[in-house]
This record gives sequence, structure tokens and C-alpha cells, in this order.
Amino acid sequence: MEINELFAISRFGMDLEKSRAKAASLNIANANTLQINGQNAYQGISVVAETPFLQAMQASQTTELPNINVIERNDTPRLVHQPSHPAADEAGYLRYPNINLAEEMTNLSSATRAYEANVKVMNAIQSMAVKALEIGGRR
Repeated sequence: MEINELFAISRFGMDLEKSRAKAASLNIANANTLQINGQNAYQGISVVAETPFLQAMQASQTTELPNINVIERNDTPRLVHQPSHPAADEAGYLRYPNINLAEEMTNLSSATRAYEANVKVMNAIQSMAVKALEIGGRR
């Protein structure tokens, strides 16, 4: 594997984890967004890679990165019975996005740790490249 491929793998991992962290942050920020008057409520989002990176590299023999897609979940809204609220529907329910805060916090933490791991890999690759240049320059 060439050094450029190693950098590409690490860069892709960092991009993917950054996207996952952004998606989790958006979901957490909008977890209590109220759907009013039948308008479309916020839908949670997820991040998926188009194809596993290693399979894509092996298939094409290039370092072309697969796409990172942000998809909108099609969850049914979470209903909260609160008939005294001015935005409640005729049955007394409020509609909120169906977002599990514990799951989103776990996703955010996982994405942060994976991003950090990819940074460490990138630094290790860089150190190896510098060392290889030093060794090659001694001849």
C-alpha cells in the first residue's frame, strides 16, 4: 500500500467521523423542536458511507473516496399529551422528533473517539514517512 493510500484512508475516516459528530449534534440540538400546525417537524439524520472504504479501494485500485451520505430518518414523531399547550392538536398532543438523546450522546462520543484515533493514525503515517526519508537520505 502506498503512503498516499494510507493518508487517504485516515482522511476518509476523519471526514466520516466529523460528519457523524455533526449529525449527532444537530439531532441533539433539535430533539425538542416542536411541530406546529401540521408543518414538517425536524427529522433525525444519520450518516452512512456509500461503500466500505477498503472494498472500494480494492475494486477500483485507486484512492478515490466513497461518498459520505447524510440521510434523513423517516421516524414517526414522538407524541406528548399536553392538552393545555397552545400548540397541542385537537386530541391534546404535541409532536416532537423521535430522537433518543442517550443514543445521540453515545454516537457523538463514539465519533469523537474515532476521529481522535484517525488523527493518531495520520500522525503515525507522517512520522513513518519522515523516518523513511531520513533513512533514504543517509545513503
